Amino acid sequence: MDKRFSFFHATNILIQLLQNYLPNNGSRNQILYFRTNGMEWSDEHAGIKSRGFSFNYILLTEDGQFVFLSRNTEDFDIIKYFIVTPKAELTKDTSVMYGSYKIDNNVISCSYQILEIDYSGQFTFLSPAIILDKNLREYKMYPAKID
Repeated sequence: MDKRFSFFHATNILIQLLQNYLPNNGSRNQILYFRTNGMEWSDEHAGIKSRGFSFNYILLTEDGQFVFLSRNTEDFDIIKYFIVTPKAELTKDTSVMYGSYKIDNNVISCSYQILEIDYSGQFTFLSPAIILDKNLREYKMYPAKID
């Protein structure tokens, strides 16, 4: 038997987390999110240098919706953002990827639109609590924040 991680097992764990352990916000089902470690960036315009860190977030709901965005803080409350932001605003904001996802074996496939153009992306399970994007950046699962 192959001793590598069982992606079938990872999918089942993810589904269990979505169904049993995360808070139900009432209107948008149960949710969880993954976040990258900080990625350093620098920029220079007109002789002014800016530096900082960027963190990518992906939020998944039990009913197949996802939100992907990048922020300059590691404590951004993506769950609250998703709950309070109207769907129309999520689809209008070109800095946010909002759409649907499906899990097949070890892959999360996401579909979304920006300015009425269809896009897609994928994340691969490395373990039940870590996914990778196409650039091999790790996204770690974080517990839901309950206010």
